Amino acid sequence: MKVTKADCLKKSKLFLKMAKCDFALINLIKIIKCILTVALFVNTGAFALTLICGAKKSKL
Repeated sequence: MKVTKADCLKKSKLFLKMAKCDFALINLIKIIKCILTVALFVNTGAFALTLICGAKKSKL
């Protein structure tokens, strides 16, 4: 069975389409990771602020 140029082109186009989807998925994961990192820092700051305010109130 001989592989023709048309078959090779079809396979390469399919491969490029899959690579584009993978690239988009990787970018989406990076964006989600950044959002979750920011949320983690905000929650850490809020927790520290709550802890500091709670410590001040308990001393009074």
